[in-house]
Amino acid sequence: MYRRPGRRWHRRDRGLPGLARRLELADVAYRHPACIVNGEGKENLMIGGTSPTKMWAVACLAAFQAGALAGCDQSGDATVAEAATVAATRPAVVQPTVSSPAPLTVSTVRIEFDPPILDLGPVVPNKAASGTVMIKNVGDRHVRILSVKPSCKCTTIGDLTGTVIAPGASVPLEAELEPQPITGLRTATIYVIFEGAAEPYQLDLRAEVTLAVRISPSILNLASGETSGHVVVTAIDGRVFNILSANRRAPVFVDFDPEFDEPRSSYMLRWDLTQETLQRALDTWWIIETDHPEAPLTDAWVRHKTTIIPPPGNRLWQVPARRSIIGFLDEDVSKDFTIDIKSMGNDEIYTVRSLARDFNAELVSFERKGVDAVCTVRITPKAGFTGLLYGRIELLARSGTCLHDVIGKVS
Repeated sequence: MYRRPGRRWHRRDRGLPGLARRLELADVAYRHPACIVNGEGKENLMIGGTSPTKMWAVACLAAFQAGALAGCDQSGDATVAEAATVAATRPAVVQPTVSSPAPLTVSTVRIEFDPPILDLGPVVPNKAASGTVMIKNVGDRHVRILSVKPSCKCTTIGDLTGTVIAPGASVPLEAELEPQPITGLRTATIYVIFEGAAEPYQLDLRAEVTLAVRISPSILNLASGETSGHVVVTAIDGRVFNILSANRRAPVFVDFDPEFDEPRSSYMLRWDLTQETLQRALDTWWIIETDHPEAPLTDAWVRHKTTIIPPPGNRLWQVPARRSIIGFLDEDVSKDFTIDIKSMGNDEIYTVRSLARDFNAELVSFERKGVDAVCTVRITPKAGFTGLLYGRIELLARSGTCLHDVIGKVS
């Protein structure tokens, strides 16, 4: 190799710019007096007036340029021979063929619900609630209803299958929410399928199952660390009523004096469970007594680690309602009520027992309803007991037990 005394090739001399640099240095080295090749003089190195080094550099430069022009993406450390080979053997790039997208199908069905959401309002437990929504065709073509289906068994609807709605016309859809024993918000969805529509239309249905006298909020959340607060007690029918007691004590009103003010349909009360929390004597329910004819008793759940019902364990069946408000009882007179059980399967409630000191409990009957069941329980106050009846019963089956609270008033 030709080299200039005292100089070595540097990294910058690699690649295409490096070859040009080497060509320049080779020409300079050839003209240098001290230039030697394998110990021989430069006079032996002339071939047609061009040095072998210069010829080698020109050949390498041409090969490298050919590789670069062919699109070679090799690094600067690859040899020139490899670059030339890659350039010669690289296959031609085939461009993919792009086809035009298929046209989208646009539905010609245009429907509106009036009202957009079917709100059945407040509903007392164990009573059905119904309502009507208008299905309006706001398009310019006749539309046919193929099917109408609810999202759950708790909702029944009118059969509109096959109904044709003219442009601008409307048809009524009736829906009914079956009686629900548990208080709280209930929701369902009704799916209406139209011929020619890309997807079903959805109508949301909701109802608030609440006692005739409602406590808001319905949960006293002691789990957050608070042990006192305020609630609003309202008659959902707007009836004027009186509050007789709150958690077995005289109610603490806010901006109301029962001695001077007229009865109202809504009150604000203050609640305080500080002492009960410290003494670990919390009841699961904060109970209010009223003189409202349809709600002599109403309650709010006291949320605390000591009021959580234990998990079901191995049993698969469950009781959705955590408590039953059985209303008024006469002194020394029994009263029957029912408890709904879900996913009973082949299991069976074989007995019921009372865990309270103020009343006895017994199982009257057990009836299967498909995979579910209903059991009838009889409560008998202890002799001479009057006042607020509050306690817990236990339902026993082969696979396990379940606790259930009972609230009533004996007079």
